[in-house]
Amino acid sequence: MIPFFIIQIIMSLIFSTCLFAKEQIRSSLDLGHDLLAIEYSRDANAPLLLTAISHKETSIAVAGIKTAGKIGAFNSLPQNVLDVLLSRVSDKNSSIRAQVAYTFAAYRSFTPNEIAISRIAILRQFEKETSDLAKSRQVFALASFANYDDLPMLMKLARESKKKLVRLSAMMAVYEFGWKAMIAKKNIRADDELLSYIFNWLTSSKSADTEVGAQVVYSLALSDSDIPNRPIAVELVMAAANAKLDRSKNWLFLSLSSKVEGAKEILLAAADHPESTVRASFAAFVAPYMIDKVLVTKVLIKLLTDTQETVRFAATMGLISLSKHSEPKVIMRELYQDLILIYNNLNYSGTKSNLLRLLVTLDSKKSKSLVKSELSSRNDFVKGNALFHWSSYPDSTEQVEIIEALSSRHPYRISQAFKSIEIMGESKLQSNTRDKLIELVSLADPNAIEGISKISTWPSLATSLAIALAKAYPVQMTAPSALHMPALISSLGNTKTKDHLNLIVDALKSKDIETVKAAKSAYKNITGKEDLTPIPKVSQVTSRIPTPSEVSEALSYFYRFVFSSGRSFTIELNAETPISAVEFLRLVKKGFYNDTITDWVWPSYILTLGDDGLGASGVGSDSFRDELVLPFDHQRGSISFVGRGQADHNTGKILINQNYRFYDARQINYHSSFGKIVSGIKWLNQAFQHEKLIRIEMLAK
Repeated sequence: MIPFFIIQIIMSLIFSTCLFAKEQIRSSLDLGHDLLAIEYSRDANAPLLLTAISHKETSIAVAGIKTAGKIGAFNSLPQNVLDVLLSRVSDKNSSIRAQVAYTFAAYRSFTPNEIAISRIAILRQFEKETSDLAKSRQVFALASFANYDDLPMLMKLARESKKKLVRLSAMMAVYEFGWKAMIAKKNIRADDELLSYIFNWLTSSKSADTEVGAQVVYSLALSDSDIPNRPIAVELVMAAANAKLDRSKNWLFLSLSSKVEGAKEILLAAADHPESTVRASFAAFVAPYMIDKVLVTKVLIKLLTDTQETVRFAATMGLISLSKHSEPKVIMRELYQDLILIYNNLNYSGTKSNLLRLLVTLDSKKSKSLVKSELSSRNDFVKGNALFHWSSYPDSTEQVEIIEALSSRHPYRISQAFKSIEIMGESKLQSNTRDKLIELVSLADPNAIEGISKISTWPSLATSLAIALAKAYPVQMTAPSALHMPALISSLGNTKTKDHLNLIVDALKSKDIETVKAAKSAYKNITGKEDLTPIPKVSQVTSRIPTPSEVSEALSYFYRFVFSSGRSFTIELNAETPISAVEFLRLVKKGFYNDTITDWVWPSYILTLGDDGLGASGVGSDSFRDELVLPFDHQRGSISFVGRGQADHNTGKILINQNYRFYDARQINYHSSFGKIVSGIKWLNQAFQHEKLIRIEMLAK
């Protein structure tokens, strides 16, 4: 029998171990929250950041280095932090080496000398690297340094590496090089062996790398003008036409379509492809660039009667592009009555909106009666489009429809009404119309504030508009986001009225970058003098740092999007973006997305949901920090908040990625992916143009 005192000792040890483990967990949570606070404030000089990245404990060091990377994507890092990061490039721990390489890939403020030093350090470690993860991140770092001496090595890795993670990373690095070469107007020589290797991928039914390979060809074709002239080009197009992964066709058709001799028949076959995504990609992005524009115009008109709305919408996009050329325009005019019949047989959709635009472009006189009849449509979007076109007719002096649109409270109709007023011009603006738009501005209607900015220079509006903007100012100042404040301040400056100069001076104190810029310009407009107020380096955010329990709650749900058509899909949030996750949960709970409309749709590419300012519920979105995620994270089905053109968000509008990677190459800071679709992704192949989102349901995991 075990003596009692031994049992006591064992129990004491167990209790101490459990207590120590609990303290470690609590300490880890506290550290994570502290680092999140540093990331949120973007304080690169915080002592804890240097302590964390220098720490001997791997998990702490990795967390600190990751935080440094997220800050470094937006602000410069102090020299002591860069020195420690550089010293850990060859750390004995592979997780630390991988995270340092990723941080270097994300960092945007390297000086040329720092790039040279960091590149040499990465290359030295790369030669002896044993970890696939670290090696793949080092490849990303080399791509970000954009030294074209490294391109041959990356191409070789892309075609020869036996490690899939490294090979795919090298492929995406080559993709980045292609984009950067195109932007810099630098013509690079693509590797023939790599193109042949991609051809083998495209012809292999077992390959999972097809989409990546096709994207690389797309990128290289933009920067290597010789690719379409090589024998392999026709083979690549043919391989894409027969590839099982339809998205590969999109990329190769886009890059090689009209440039490759002998590929016309292959490309035209895409118009009859059984997959609607292929037909849509052909119609919108390939057909307008083909040489035989007369033939392709007839093909696109035929696609206007396709069974899928996605394809019909894409066909109108292609026809609008072709209408800029004389020969296709003649063909379309000859078939004008056929186009009218197609139009009349359509239910309202994005296709119908585009087709009305095309008909007006082809023959405005013949289209006049059609446009006027659509002013009485029961559909708000039809009315909005018709009003926009109606305003372009010289005798459209009756403004009842414009006043009705301004009174509708429907965002799309209001925005179209302001565009119509802008087209008609100041001389045609009637007093009752002017009174209505001034009333809307004084009520701080966000659509009116944005719309009025385009006509705020009209002298006849100056006095009354200045008074209305002054009334709207306090409402916008207390709004949860500063999204519409720049437009308001800019318009106030355009009135050149000194009575409300105090409001512009007050706006100069704002912590929002765009608001201060607008206020400085407005101040100069009114006073003729430059204001010396410094523009904030980082916009102040109104949302607070989320607590661990709030993050845990946000991640504990799946979120199902339910549309008016009966379609739905479900998303899961990303633990790497806790700020965005908590903000999304807040908006869902408040009903921000309920009854909002999909308003920006590219077939088979992207769509957006939600309003820029207030949701249909009237709930605004706080300003909140953007969060950097891994490069090339915008996979099909990813969900992102839409940025405002700077690295912070003050809109709850979200972008749903149907098959679009350009944001990674050019705008990763402004569109961080905070979630992904885990169920119902098949619906992304179908059209969502102007479809209503009924609600988002929270489903416990």
